[in-house]
Amino acid sequence: MAAAVIGVAGGKLYYLAEHAGSLTPHDVGSSGFTWYGGLIAGIATVVVMVRRYELPFWGSSPASPQPRSPWPTASDESVASWPGTAPTASPRTSPG
Repeated sequence: MAAAVIGVAGGKLYYLAEHAGSLTPHDVGSSGFTWYGGLIAGIATVVVMVRRYELPFWGSSPASPQPRSPWPTASDESVASWPGTAPTASPRTSPG
């Protein structure tokens, strides 16, 4: 949300900076917007917010699920019921 609001403001400010020599009151009011000014301001806002709140930027986020292997592992609960995967008993000792 902050990136969108600051992106709009950044687009307007970039437009004003581009046309600083020929500004009219009409330019300051309702007309004039530079899309790449908004993009630059939006990206800068995201970078600042990620650093400020110590969020993962390039890696996976806690909200995204981790990919699962298509092959079962020993830690899967469903594997315990497969034939031949019963828990092993203690080693046999020979009588005598």
